[in-house]
Amino acid sequence: MAALATLVAAGASAREPDLHGMKVWVQPGYTVYSHDDRVARTVITEVARIEPVLAKLLKQEIRPSGLPTYVLIVRPPVWNHYVRPGRYVVGEFAPGRFANYLLLNSADFGVSMRNAIYHEYTHLFLHTQVGGAYPLWFDEGLAQIIGNTRFGGSHAAIGMTEGGIMLGNDREWIPINRLFRIDKKSPEYLSEKSFSVHRESWGLVHRGLIAEPEFGTEMFAYLHAVGDGTPIDEAIQDSFGMSSIQLDRKMSSYTQQVVYRFRRVELERQVSPRIVAAQTVPEIDALQMLARMMFDTGFNPKNLSEVIDAAERQAPGSTAVRVLRLRLAVRDRDDATMNELLKQFEPGLGDAGVARDVGLALFERDRVPDDSTPAGQRLARQQKALELLDHALREQPQDPETAWAFGMLAASTNQLLGPALQRLLATTERVTRNADIALATALVYESQQKTELMISALADVERFSRSLEQRLWARRRIDEVRQTIAR
Repeated sequence: MAALATLVAAGASAREPDLHGMKVWVQPGYTVYSHDDRVARTVITEVARIEPVLAKLLKQEIRPSGLPTYVLIVRPPVWNHYVRPGRYVVGEFAPGRFANYLLLNSADFGVSMRNAIYHEYTHLFLHTQVGGAYPLWFDEGLAQIIGNTRFGGSHAAIGMTEGGIMLGNDREWIPINRLFRIDKKSPEYLSEKSFSVHRESWGLVHRGLIAEPEFGTEMFAYLHAVGDGTPIDEAIQDSFGMSSIQLDRKMSSYTQQVVYRFRRVELERQVSPRIVAAQTVPEIDALQMLARMMFDTGFNPKNLSEVIDAAERQAPGSTAVRVLRLRLAVRDRDDATMNELLKQFEPGLGDAGVARDVGLALFERDRVPDDSTPAGQRLARQQKALELLDHALREQPQDPETAWAFGMLAASTNQLLGPALQRLLATTERVTRNADIALATALVYESQQKTELMISALADVERFSRSLEQRLWARRRIDEVRQTIAR
């Protein structure tokens, strides 16, 4: 009974995520969640202003990604305890496998909120519209520059220094050799040194994109080199024509200027966005959204159970809450709780939505390495997941995450390869430039022994992936397959 007791662990909690009164605005391309109409309307208006600036600056045609984007704006208590990934993070873009999250603290409304919208939307634009795997310094530097954009008449001024960018010697300097290796898990990014990360990143991208075209050519040559797997120190020497120590000195000097250049981007007449009427979100739905974000991003994992307990209090014994508890059990590898929950789901598995959620949970449990699971038990779990996902796709064929999971399972079990491929190819027509769909497609082709088609899909993995590690893996795998063919 101990496992069963944990299923209803909805006792009083010291914290309660207050999402009462949350509203939602469904816009083309993204959905906004906020308590405040004025904040939501500001977000929608400012996104419409900054998107054409990014498109023109980066010479990028805007294309729908086919995946949802959720803009979640929460009050400080929720932000501090459940949303932000680090103490000094004041806004965050978090890409998930099949959903993107743009996260903002409602306390930053005003001029700083406008800067935060521009900043975080730049991350989203770079991730969804521009191909390639970019290091954090370029991602943050570009976002910091765009975050300070000022509009005037028919143009936008890019490269301004006001609006929060801290220059000069007021912060600790991070050596370039270290800055180029920092990612979002690095202590510098998650500590007060994040100010230095943003300042120095701003300096690099400002110099290359705004002030000195020659440096910009060198900067993009470096990005291309490391994207191809060249070691960082070697790429610095080859691209910038100097050592990391020399580049460090030059950039330290550059960021101590008093006056910086800015760039004018001429814009066509902008049309105000049509803002749809808001809908009030039931509190259980708002809690589900918060929990899904925490699952997808991995932020504040220790506090996730508080959100699920709050959902239990809103809708005791509901299917929605059981799904959240199932995902939590899978995350924690709590098989006793997982199996107890699966029994409770059994009568409702005829519903396509329930079948999807349970099938995805079983698939995720199968992806966690666990030598203690008997082979027969794992095979039964895979078979059950395949059946549930197949049923869900028959009712909801437009679901990319379900098609991906079904394809991955079909390839690993060598079952239902034809239906899996059909669903993946149909998904590719709608969800373009997605490395995960491409990977599942490649694995299905491999199981079908269609080598050339497998290579083509792996090339898509390399082209679309935002992970340098995955891009290099795909390239190595292509080389291995071609060498095998040549023998």
